[in-house]
Amino acid sequence: MRTLSKCVPEQVPIPRARRQTGRGFTFIELLLAIAIIAILVGMLLPALGRAKEHARMAKCLSNLREIGLAVQCYMQDNGSRYPAVKRGNWMGFRYGGSDPASLARHKWRDLDWATNRPLWSYTTSRDLYHCPADRGETIPACGPQLPSHSFYEWVGTSYKYNFEPWCFITAEEPKDPNLGCAGKKENWISQPSRYVLFDEIPATPYWLSDTGEWAYFYWHEGRGPSTTFGIPSGKDHSISPALFADGHALRLDRTLAIASRINYPCEPQADWYFYEPAH
Repeated sequence: MRTLSKCVPEQVPIPRARRQTGRGFTFIELLLAIAIIAILVGMLLPALGRAKEHARMAKCLSNLREIGLAVQCYMQDNGSRYPAVKRGNWMGFRYGGSDPASLARHKWRDLDWATNRPLWSYTTSRDLYHCPADRGETIPACGPQLPSHSFYEWVGTSYKYNFEPWCFITAEEPKDPNLGCAGKKENWISQPSRYVLFDEIPATPYWLSDTGEWAYFYWHEGRGPSTTFGIPSGKDHSISPALFADGHALRLDRTLAIASRINYPCEPQADWYFYEPAH
């Protein structure tokens, strides 16, 4: 009897896959990659810094507009008069914000607690008076002392009430050299859209009578020290947002104004002025 043998398929050998051998970066390629990354970082950091500063300025201007609304509410409840001055130390810094630091309170007993400040009932947000660019200043007699690093931490606010220029040196005689607009009727200010009502300390230099020189302050867009003395070097621009008496807020660039009026930094400019002249 004939038998059929099973058909066994021919075994085709499977070729062994070639071993892939990896090749690492050469030293030159590694240096090139690092250089490219460094260039990209160098290009991105300035843009990131500008974006952060833009955000700080936007926050600051928003704060000032809200403070302007609080001032208007205060005036409606007080016979259309601007907030009255509070006698004592830090007179322009006591209108809203947070509690002063314990050391500042110990040094100047008349500093107000947050809830005793005139604008508290109209702006109960303590952080509304905190400028995110607040770097304080380094005048030993009055600058923030450790552990405080900013005016907000020191006296409870980054913003000062400009009832009168705090540098006290003006080319013209002020209409009221002692109280300025404080406690005055709304129509006492002749041009509300140009009159600076609240600002930061970088808005105006400070005259040091003991040394006979000016102190300049740099918060927004400042890259060097927060405080310089004597003639400004021009390394940083003198930038400060400000609230005007009509309620709008504006970024002030005081660099050219200070450089051209070194002895009278508060004199009127095209878009703003800091005091009402007597005539």
